[in-house]
Amino acid sequence: MPDQEIIQRYVAHYSKAVAAFIHEVGEVDASGIPEPHLPLWGSTYETAKLRTVFIGRDASCWGGMPFFLESARNDIQTVIPLKMRQKEFRDDFVLWTNNFGTSFWDTARQHMAAIHHVADWKMLEEEKKNEILQSLVWANANSVELWTASAVKRWETKASKAAKASKRANFESWKRLKAASERQLDSFPAILEVFRPHLAIVMNWRISPNYWGSARKWEALGDHVNYTRDESYGTHVFHTAHPTWLSRKKMRGVVFDVIHTKWSALQVGN
Repeated sequence: MPDQEIIQRYVAHYSKAVAAFIHEVGEVDASGIPEPHLPLWGSTYETAKLRTVFIGRDASCWGGMPFFLESARNDIQTVIPLKMRQKEFRDDFVLWTNNFGTSFWDTARQHMAAIHHVADWKMLEEEKKNEILQSLVWANANSVELWTASAVKRWETKASKAAKASKRANFESWKRLKAASERQLDSFPAILEVFRPHLAIVMNWRISPNYWGSARKWEALGDHVNYTRDESYGTHVFHTAHPTWLSRKKMRGVVFDVIHTKWSALQVGN
């Protein structure tokens, strides 16, 4: 039955990880802070010939931390995305695009089109091509968003002064949640163990060395783009900066070409 092996590994790992996160943060005022973003995967991922993971940063006001903490304390199984986010992701994420070709999701589509030899990446949104988009995992290297990307901005712009006073995020609370998430939830080895990808493209340059687990030997392919192969799972790993940053630096196209030149060479080698 599709997904069953991934679900078993996912539940086994993230149930313990979330429980450890909840225990570490204890009682905390989490108002205005988004909930942790945990990995999500498409409906054809487990059976795909090429299993691909895209890892970014900041999910842009992803739910609410108070609800997440309360739900997790009542029943840990309700907060893993199998119940909270998976259907939303599989049904709607093909529409998460600005069509300017520079966002995280536009860049992920372009990578998938190149990998699967689809000439026009925008054609992946067609129903017959959706199985390609459904063959990926979406994760973030930072499950708790950066302070500067926090939902506190939403409260500051849309809420009344009275509401802002009660719902504005507390920086010390955020630091506590962020530190706990880095120790308990943010883990590249967990991505490898749960999802067993063939290819991982990490689009977040400033990552703590702890995220990678053991030390990895990187091959520098160019400015802000490295490559390695994980020997445990045979996963090809590309590490680069976020597409938005690369676009500002006018580097996104160059980095994209470098990645796919290397990927094509790897396929010829196989």
